[in-house]
Amino acid sequence: DGRFEVFDDAQVVNDNGNISIDLDRDGTTDFGIGNPDFTFLSFRSNAVLRWEYMPGSTLFFVWQHGRTGFNDNRDFRLGGSVNDLFSAEATNTFVVKVNYWLSP
Repeated sequence: DGRFEVFDDAQVVNDNGNISIDLDRDGTTDFGIGNPDFTFLSFRSNAVLRWEYMPGSTLFFVWQHGRTGFNDNRDFRLGGSVNDLFSAEATNTFVVKVNYWLSP
């Protein structure tokens, strides 16, 4: 019972989607948690090219692409959400790995 508290309707104030909590029931809100309705957008992609240039020796080229976006609008719109996602800032990472097999 000490791990969480269930708030009753008198403690929770909904002001146009923004939620505030009145812990001590004195009529003034003690803290707000904002609007809990939002959309989080994320896209991750990887491409790996592997080349075995000698038996047992390999060369890897790796490209990782990622985009992350946040929107206060909770409504899912496929076209609009895709546009919002691809207008977000992108992060590209390139990695090259070389393995050389030392044979006796």
